[in-house]
Order: sequence, then C-alpha cells, then structure tokens
Amino acid sequence: MTPTDEAFLDASVLACALAVALWLRPWRLLRGGALLTPLLATLVVLPWVWALPQLHTMPLQLQFSGACMVLLMLGWPLAVPTLLLVAVEAGVLGGAPSLEGMAAQALWQGVLPATLALGLQVPPDRVVAALNRRGRGI
Repeated sequence: MTPTDEAFLDASVLACALAVALWLRPWRLLRGGALLTPLLATLVVLPWVWALPQLHTMPLQLQFSGACMVLLMLGWPLAVPTLLLVAVEAGVLGGAPSLEGMAAQALWQGVLPATLALGLQVPPDRVVAALNRRGRGI
C-alpha cells in the first residue's frame, strides 16, 4: 500500500466517522453549557500532549492518546469533531502541519481508539435502540 493510498484510506474513514457524528447532531449536547468546560479544556490541553513527541526529542517517544477520556467526558458524537480539531491543532503546534500527518494522527490516535472504546463499553442492543429512537425523531 503506497503512502497516498494510506492517506486516502485515513481520510475516508475520518469522513465516514465525521458524517455519522454530525448526523447524530452533537451540538445538541452543548445545550445548557454543562459540556462546554470539558470541550474547551480538551481543545487547550490535548493538542500539546499530542504534539509533545514532535516538540521534544527523547530516545523513547511516548504517544498519549486521551481519546477514551474525551469520549467519556463528551460522548462519541461530540468527541469525533473535537478530536479532529485537536489533531489539526497538534499538527500546527508540532511544526509540520501536513494534511496526511494530521489525518493519520486524528484517526489512529483519536477517532479509532474512541470508537473502539465505545464499542467495548456499550452493548450492541443499546446502540440499535438509540439508532431506532433517532430514526423516529424521539
């Protein structure tokens, strides 16, 4: 698989995850302002944690995700766009803002771990029930 194919695959998976997250209307979660503080804290702190390997040269580069924490604080529909913004901020802070690098970081360090954690956390029957309620407009 060439680097161009990998970047296209990363961007395709991110686009699908973002489309599903936006279909679930994440802005409704911000009503009342209860999630505004965790959202802003994520957008301020997590980009520095993701950019740390590019900013600091160490013999052993450690990658910290924080995606599961963001998932638990914000919920999956709001966590996906937030993690995409975090990847863009980390790319700018890290000094090498290539779109391929940001897409790979957003997918492998953010959206995929959060989605897998959601799959391990929620039983499948609850997901189907939530989608049924969403389809009926409840």
